Amino acid sequence: MYLEYSERKLNKQMRELSDQKLLKKCKALYASILELKKLCVGDNYCANLIDWFIEVVNKNIAINKSIANGRNQEKYKKQRQHVYWINFGRGIGTEFQDYHYALVIYEAEYTALVVPLTSKKEHDPKWIESNKNAIVDLGIVDGYPDNSKECYACTFMLQSVSKKRLDRCGNKQDGYFDLRVSDEQMERVCTKIQEITYNNVKYIDKC
Repeated sequence: MYLEYSERKLNKQMRELSDQKLLKKCKALYASILELKKLCVGDNYCANLIDWFIEVVNKNIAINKSIANGRNQEKYKKQRQHVYWINFGRGIGTEFQDYHYALVIYEAEYTALVVPLTSKKEHDPKWIESNKNAIVDLGIVDGYPDNSKECYACTFMLQSVSKKRLDRCGNKQDGYFDLRVSDEQMERVCTKIQEITYNNVKYIDKC
């Protein structure tokens, strides 16, 4: 009886200690965000940073709940050649971030290899010129609501993400829709990926 009581007391103390450490880290995070705000990055940036952290926590909660229910959401099918809506979150410096469409290049059990898509209207000629060797001009992608959305595939930003982060295109109010690039567009993206990775490997070998 005494041993059971001691064990319960020890477990409680460990939980309290763990909570104290968590609270201390939260305070440190808050202090860092305030420091970032002082550097004139703006209130919106700091708010978006916090929103991204909350989204990461919530998606992990959803994954763990789905595992407990025997239906791991990270295993949901995300098809190659299809386009999904994803929040790339807050990055460091000039890393790709925020909400964008992404093209699935390869699907694994829990993750997918994706290439971010970005609207041609969002970029000036200087950006296009500086990245011309690593982007693919897809032109119009069939399936966009207005059928006039032209975009680039940013192959130099190829990355692996959890399939839980890949959402359907559209929204509940206006309806969801499937988005898929053509075989020809997909081939050009894959060729560009192979081209830039192969060239970089050759460059490394020469160094």
